[in-house]
Order: sequence, then C-alpha cells, then structure tokens
Amino acid sequence: MSMSMRLDLWTAGALLLSATAQAAPAHAAAVVGPARLGTYIGGGLGLYAPAEVWKNDAARTRELGVGAVRFNSDVWDLLEPSRFDYRWEKLDAAVETMTAAGLEPLFTLPISNKWNGAGKAIKVSGFDIGPTHFPTRDLAGVRALAKTIASRYRTKIKYYEVWNEPDFALFWKGEPNASEYLDLLREAYMGLKEGNPQAVVLLGGLAKPKETEWLDKLLALGGGKFFDVMNLHVYPAFATLEEALGVSRGVMLRHKASKPIWITETSTTGWYFETSNRDKEESAKAAYVLKTFASALSQADVERVFWHTLRNPGKDVGFSRDLDFGLMTSDGAPLPAHRALRAFNRLLKGSVPQGRVERPGLEIYPFEDKNRRVEVLWSRKGTIDYRVPSGYKTARRLSLYGEEQHEPGLPGSIAVTEEPSYLELSK
Repeated sequence: MSMSMRLDLWTAGALLLSATAQAAPAHAAAVVGPARLGTYIGGGLGLYAPAEVWKNDAARTRELGVGAVRFNSDVWDLLEPSRFDYRWEKLDAAVETMTAAGLEPLFTLPISNKWNGAGKAIKVSGFDIGPTHFPTRDLAGVRALAKTIASRYRTKIKYYEVWNEPDFALFWKGEPNASEYLDLLREAYMGLKEGNPQAVVLLGGLAKPKETEWLDKLLALGGGKFFDVMNLHVYPAFATLEEALGVSRGVMLRHKASKPIWITETSTTGWYFETSNRDKEESAKAAYVLKTFASALSQADVERVFWHTLRNPGKDVGFSRDLDFGLMTSDGAPLPAHRALRAFNRLLKGSVPQGRVERPGLEIYPFEDKNRRVEVLWSRKGTIDYRVPSGYKTARRLSLYGEEQHEPGLPGSIAVTEEPSYLELSK
C-alpha cells in the first residue's frame, strides 16, 4: 500500500467472498506483453529521487520486460510551490527518462500542498498522516493543476490516477469520505480532459476493495462519470485477488458502471508477517507473483497489473528498515520474486490467455500462441494428480522460475502442488 503500513494488518482474518461478487466477462483477454505489466520505481522517493536512481530503475524495469511505471504522488509542492508558479524540471527529467527507456508513465495526482492544504499532521493508531494527505478545498486549484499537467505532457503521459487509496485512513485525513473525494475527482477529471481529451483517468487505487461502503457511496453519488478505469490495490491482508475483483465488479454492476480494471499495486511481504525464515517468505512472494499475474491477466476486464515495488523502499524513506515489497533489494539485487516475473515474461510474452480451466482442487490458466500451449497451474491444497492434455508432440514441466523439471509421468500425468509451475505443450 504505497509507503504506508496497514492499520489492521493483524486483524485481517479469514476472508469470505462477498455476496455481490461477479465473474469476469466471458470475452477473450488481451495478449501478454510489456504493456500489461507495470511497477513503481524510484526507491519509494518518487520525484525526490536523484536522476541516477530514475535512470537505473528505468533500465532495470525495461530489462525485466515491464512496460509501465507508476509515480509517487506527494509532489504538488515540487511542481507548484506557489500558485501558478510551476517548476517542471524534476517531472520533465523523470518523464524523459521513462519515455527514453520505452516505458509508459502513470502519473498520480496529489490532493494538496503547503499553500492550499486543509490540515496538519496527525497520528491515527500510532501512524503519521502528513498534511499532503488532507484534501484541499481549493478545487479550482486542483482543476488548474490537472489541466496544466495534461496539456504540457499531452504526448508523454496518457494515464492519470486521482490520488492514492482514498478509501484508506492513512491517505485521507484519518477518515475516508467518498463525498469529499468525489468533489476532488470531478475537478481533476474535468481538468485532465480539458488539457488532453485523450487522457485516461483512473480512480484512486482502492486499498480495501472487499469493503463495499466507500465505493458504493461514490457510485451512488454519480462518481462513475468521472473516471475511465477502476483501480484496485490487492494485498493478502485485505482481500484475495478473487475477492477484490468479484466484489468490485458486483458494486459496479449494481450502479451500471462498466469499467476496465487496473491493479496498480499488488505484493505480499514478510515485513507485514515477519517470521524467522526470510528465505521461505521470499519464496512465498515469488509464488504470489506467478499466481497473481497468471490469474489477473487471464481475466478479460483486467487490463494491467503493477507490482509494488521494483526495489524494496530503503531506510532513506523514513522507516527503520527496508520495506520488502519489492522484486529486488533496495540495492538492486534480484530477489526470487524478480526471477519469477522474469520467467513469466520469457515463457508467456506474446501468448493469449485462455481463461481458467475448471478442475477439482486445481487452478489452471492456459496461455497459447501459434506453436505452444503453456499452462500455469497449482493446487489449492495438497498434491493432486493432473492428466496432461493430449494431442501435443512434446510436454515439459518448468518451475515457477522457468527451470525445467524432470517429470517421469510426462506426457501422461503430473503431480501438482501448492507451488505454482508451468506445463509447456508444443504442437
């Protein structure tokens, strides 16, 4: 959840799928490729990061096969230190670095700055909520900033999200308020479209997609008219992927608000669930990478998935230790999750998701190109035998890291465990 710790991580018990859950649309999902994959770079410092950090992270991102980059959002004072006194140097440099690397930016609009802020820093359950997390009532200023940015970067930035996790206390003055957010969303949307009619506007990513009250109120007030893309953050502490998507679809259906979905943050991390076995935690994160990307990108309404973050945000962001969200350490050393996403890109790039195959106790997500079928599969519990589909010349089993595994049962049947793996079938 960006750079915040969760207020109720330790109370997120067993999660039950909401009665409002809806299945994904039946039509085909888009081809797998860099455009559908994103991450967050800058080591947690966003535009405060030195130019060299941006350059190195952009190169790492492109090399990994990820095509989109999301920005840190607390930057209004950097861009407009006083009204209509714009300073573009840092944003120009970051955008130039990304576009030069072939990356597509997703810019998160802020909600206040020092000269139009509406609150002072407070603590909620021991966590700091800074002044920039209090929405301004200067709505004309919001619209002007949005219009100016969209116009200036018309050919460079197409995608914008209006703030971060507005349904979460740490990002909305300690008490989320859908009506207040709608006021700001409306002005930002209008400004962005005035500055660039082709701009695509995302709802601020929802921290708690399984809880319906905030989104239900926003849409009941007509908020669906002021964003183009539904935006979810998916963390195990708050919802499974299935719950987050199902519940959100149900609320949108109830309000006749049909939207594509982006997941602009997902991760699982030992920092929240610390144990003495860090290697096991990192292996679990790698498995989560494969399960989440395979499942999410197989669903027709899910257009993009962003991993939070490329590198672990380091101690320099104000915490006593590194936050281990990342695919890499804060120093840029690849973690098992990085290896898992690298293998995913290598094995599935250019393939077309075929949806989910129904088998008792199994999760199976096939991807096909003209020469191969690759199935990502795992069991929900224990070990289950799976008969390999017939009609293929060769079959091989690969680990979640893309390493070939000796499988005596091929091409007849294989033992599928809770750790995800690949089954590659060649025509």
